[in-house]
Amino acid sequence: MDLRRLRVGEWIAGASGVLLLVALFLPWYEIGEGFVAAPADKLDAHASAWDAFTVLDVLLALGALGAIAVLVVTAAYSTPAVPLAMQTFLAILALLLLVLLVFRLIDPPDVSFVQSGGGPGSRGHVAEVDRAAGAWVGLAAMLGIFAGALLAIRDERRSPAGLHTDLSGVPVSSAREIETLPAPRPEGRR
Repeated sequence: MDLRRLRVGEWIAGASGVLLLVALFLPWYEIGEGFVAAPADKLDAHASAWDAFTVLDVLLALGALGAIAVLVVTAAYSTPAVPLAMQTFLAILALLLLVLLVFRLIDPPDVSFVQSGGGPGSRGHVAEVDRAAGAWVGLAAMLGIFAGALLAIRDERRSPAGLHTDLSGVPVSSAREIETLPAPRPEGRR
């Protein structure tokens, strides 16, 4: 594993993946004063992504793990083929998840509410659901994963003038020697 292979795009995607994993545990939605999110046995005024979503939370976690995997695979592989394929897949996945996440920020998930102090199953008024800090951190992290994947794909790993690198962008002491072979003789001539 060589961290010198990592460029800006991979670092941004990997760091954003870690940030998204952390954001999934932060409060994403808040309920107005005097109201709490159901179920009645777990009364709480905040809902994390794990509490609020059914499938999107798992997809976001997979996207975050994919971003971290791009960082690890790029550092581990000496040729750019596998990391480039993963970066391309991550960019498509991140775009899809970004659209789903923006939709969920515009239209919060349905959460049943009970009035605080009421018994189990007692219903209060439905309060307005506000977006909490975790939602905005998650959105920023998802944007970072998408931008990092695009930057990583765009990076062609060309060597700066006068410096030599291998296929993956790691600096080497000298240019690779190119083997020259004589041209084959035409058939029938000796």
